[in-house]
Amino acid sequence: MGHYTIRTNRDEDNAIRKAQEHIGAASARKAFMTAFTEYQHNRDEILRLRLALTASVRQFRASMNAMFDLADE
Repeated sequence: MGHYTIRTNRDEDNAIRKAQEHIGAASARKAFMTAFTEYQHNRDEILRLRLALTASVRQFRASMNAMFDLADE
């Protein structure tokens, strides 16, 4: 098991406290560990949503083009 020392400035301390309150963690260590474990899940979810949005936009554009093609007939 490793031991880590993190030197922070005042702004970073405030960000850590806010994250700790948001997460509901009793300690900064718990807040960090929760953030690290949730990071991968959140990154994967963002990627999934971006891909779904891209697919939806493509379908929307194709539908609009088909509609305009029908209107031109």
